[in-house]
Amino acid sequence: MAQLHRIQPIEGVQIIVLSEHVDYWNRLGWKDPFSSKAFSDRQNWYSMRWPTRVYTPQAVIDGLVERVGSQAKKIQKVIESAAQEPKGRVEISIADGEALVTVSDLPRKLPAQVRFALVEDDLSVDVERGENRGRRLAHVGVVRSFETLGEIARKESERTFKAPFELSPEWNEENVRLVAFVQERRTRAIVAATTVPVSRPETSPTGPQSGE
Repeated sequence: MAQLHRIQPIEGVQIIVLSEHVDYWNRLGWKDPFSSKAFSDRQNWYSMRWPTRVYTPQAVIDGLVERVGSQAKKIQKVIESAAQEPKGRVEISIADGEALVTVSDLPRKLPAQVRFALVEDDLSVDVERGENRGRRLAHVGVVRSFETLGEIARKESERTFKAPFELSPEWNEENVRLVAFVQERRTRAIVAATTVPVSRPETSPTGPQSGE
């Protein structure tokens, strides 16, 4: 994930990385400070469409394809294929302490849900127990906050959503970015995505590719 995020190895494709830490490994005696039952539930929601068990590390690409998170070459190949699919537009701007998320030109059938996340990069944590005991793990794209802003109806060609957000004093603002993406409700396909750093609140470019 860190390599995909930092190197961006596919020309013309912006890979947007979201790391959603599940909570079911907390039973090993050490609680992941970034974990949430909501992310475990989201993984289970995805697994309903695939003949695979729930496992970690699991990578989900564009909401449609899953691969083992350590299989870098296979993941990159899936991203290259997914990038050939038409994408819509998402833009994020920041005004008066809230984000404005504008969605337009969606290429697929609606309805679709608009998701919004606060993501922090360059985090590390010392693991005290469990399989990784004694190791310091580095993380990028850690999802700090995740919500659904609303839905794009079948006949809507453009819509703007307001997304009030608040940063925790524990977060490093320089490493926090906003992510917005549009996900078809039926197929789970991500059809538009973008990201913008909180510290540089200019309107974001459209992101052609999203990975979870």
